[in-house]
Amino acid sequence: MYTAAVPGMPRGASLGRHNLIACTIQTVGALALHPQCSHFNILPRFHIAGWMAALAVIHARGRWSFIRAVCVLKPGARTSAR
Repeated sequence: MYTAAVPGMPRGASLGRHNLIACTIQTVGALALHPQCSHFNILPRFHIAGWMAALAVIHARGRWSFIRAVCVLKPGARTSAR
């Protein structure tokens, strides 16, 4: 996992598994997550905040899901019901 949360030219900080585990444990405690929790991730898969939330729910043995794709319709476009 790699993150770069700075303006201008991208720089980054390498996040190892110990960092990820520590962050998920802290998130589980801070949000009081439990096995009945669910996480619906709408952030891009490259977004560290989305992954941290998903990993925390997984760590708490909860359920999670991702959006595969988003379809943006033009104004006035019609959709067909299937």
